Amino acid sequence: HHRSTQLGLDIFAESPLILLPMSARSDKLIIANLGQLTLKNEFKMSNDRETISVRREKYGPIELLDVMMINLLHTDLFAAYRVQKSENSLHDDEMMNDSSIDMSTYMVQKHGPSLLKNHCHLKLQVERNLDSWKTHNVDDISVHGVLTKLEVELNLPQYRLIRGFLSYNLGEEINDVYESSILTSINRDSTLSLNSSS
Repeated sequence: HHRSTQLGLDIFAESPLILLPMSARSDKLIIANLGQLTLKNEFKMSNDRETISVRREKYGPIELLDVMMINLLHTDLFAAYRVQKSENSLHDDEMMNDSSIDMSTYMVQKHGPSLLKNHCHLKLQVERNLDSWKTHNVDDISVHGVLTKLEVELNLPQYRLIRGFLSYNLGEEINDVYESSILTSINRDSTLSLNSSS
């Protein structure tokens, strides 16, 4: 055993997108526009005053922590659906507009207004115990976050999308998805039913 890898990070990303499908078989999805993402880390000892990790024993071992500060500014959520690109690229160009995102092999089309009344901000401090292989005087991972007020206004289709995501994506059995992909490769006709909207 040895200490985990130490890697310095200083990341800035403008408008990264996360696509959250309602399920493995659905073209409906949620777009999380992270707005402005910054991630920076530094290495501190577990007895440093600026750390959030709680030491179990005051005079116990002192671990090295990888302390990551993550800031998400102007985050927004949208309902959307995936549209397969046709062989006619001219038709695809006509479909492109401000509410479309080109994903190379398919397009994502925003559907309806934002799910949030106002953009939200999230600030996270994540600490990873780099000495967890030899001591657990602090937890392996500690997280502290601050999220601004969230006001959500949903119409019925958006509500169904959120409920579907919670039920079918987060609650989806991985074995079911795996077995379905095997059936798809065996029987090409079933591809149509797998890609249909839920």
